[in-house]
Amino acid sequence: MKLSSMLLISSLLGLAACNSGGGGGPKSNKHIGNDTQSSLPEGTQTEESSTLKVTKKRKVPLLMREGEFLNFPEFKENINNYKLTLEAKTGDYFGASVECVKSNFLDRENTKITEAFDESGLKAEMNLSIDDNDPMVVNFDCKVMDREVVVASTSVEIRKSFVVDGTQNIYALGIAGTSAIETLVLDDNSVLETKGTIIDLKMNELVSNKGTIATFSKTRMPTPVDNEPGKSGGILNILTEKAIGEIVFELRGGNAGVQTNKVPSKKMEVIPADLALNGTCKGYSNNFGSNDKNCWGKRGHPGKPGFDGFDGFDGGATGLLKFTSEKANKLRVSVQYYPGLESIGVAGGKGGTGGPGGKGNFLQARERNEHPHPHLKSLMGDNDHQYPHGERGVDGADGKPGINGNPGLIQTSEINFKFEEIKFEFNYDFKNY
Repeated sequence: MKLSSMLLISSLLGLAACNSGGGGGPKSNKHIGNDTQSSLPEGTQTEESSTLKVTKKRKVPLLMREGEFLNFPEFKENINNYKLTLEAKTGDYFGASVECVKSNFLDRENTKITEAFDESGLKAEMNLSIDDNDPMVVNFDCKVMDREVVVASTSVEIRKSFVVDGTQNIYALGIAGTSAIETLVLDDNSVLETKGTIIDLKMNELVSNKGTIATFSKTRMPTPVDNEPGKSGGILNILTEKAIGEIVFELRGGNAGVQTNKVPSKKMEVIPADLALNGTCKGYSNNFGSNDKNCWGKRGHPGKPGFDGFDGFDGGATGLLKFTSEKANKLRVSVQYYPGLESIGVAGGKGGTGGPGGKGNFLQARERNEHPHPHLKSLMGDNDHQYPHGERGVDGADGKPGINGNPGLIQTSEINFKFEEIKFEFNYDFKNY
């Protein structure tokens, strides 16, 4: 099987199209750019007004050295925890404090967080967090309070981040068809399943510690449905501002269902003999030899040919991937294709039974004392002769077996990197059954 143009990798510098030939084994290509350290996803945002500089960043930024994560467990544990810093730009806020509440909560007071400015009145720091029960986007309304008077205010937005551990369904995780999330974290050996649907997934950061995104995981393949083609892997569109780590995309199609329709048999359909198959001799046996074939019954009609078998069904297509990273930072990408297996056609139906042969003639011997008195019949004598009846016709040929279905289609994937600098590393692999 030849796998052609299944993966397109492009950047602002140009387009590379990668083809893979047949042979059953994986084909691997690797492209390595300058091996320098890229900026890591810290979730840092800074806003400034005439009086305040507000900086939001992750409480625990991700650290990396020589391609390995240094503090991945701590990073994912604090994925939705942030440190907020407010700095005075003019004058100071000596003796003042900062109050922040979640703006989209009815019971705002129960979400209030308060921290005082430092002794210089120039800086205040506080921790902001969101949890599983919060909506996808949480806004914090923050006020600088000086003796119960609001002297400055700002609003801080936090988007929820998600961690995938083990094998998880994207719908159960709650990120299918939503607005953009902050960060998607894939733990080691984790699998995020899309279940063969159409997915548009947007995020600010993708962090993968050798995780996998699969249309169907190997251990949770869809159950084939009898008399139906395999389920397609669907469409997976992923757009991220920044990506880091190693990720595998497994594009699997479901296996086809078994063809269970039964082909009717014609075995009991028999073409009856007709008079044309009988022997054609008339008169007395004295006038014909015992081997005169005109006196024999003819072979019966052949049986009817059987019905052709029903065709098998095609396996499911692998699914289509489009992955775009606006800022690719030390990302390794492997795309593996597993088309769904086809089902086989069923055997053809049995042919009809051959028809009975015609009847051979029975002729009596003529004796001298009979003619010309036709009402006088001779008894069966040594010269009376029964000619053979015709043989039964041959059985009809069985129908042709149904055609096997085709393996699922291997669909083209598209990987787009829009680099800030030409420093990158990625792999792309082709795998098929």
